[in-house]
Amino acid sequence: MTDVWLGHRTYKDAIRAEELTIVGDSALTRTVSTWLACTTFSQTAA
Repeated sequence: MTDVWLGHRTYKDAIRAEELTIVGDSALTRTVSTWLACTTFSQTAA
């Protein structure tokens, strides 16, 4: 999660690698990158 939040990798990459699991309502889990953005200090957007 830290790598995603810092912009070092995307949510999709972390989930695909089975290093991140997001549990909850499917409408929210599908759109996690829109409501839980990476830090403003990151170089890239996740």
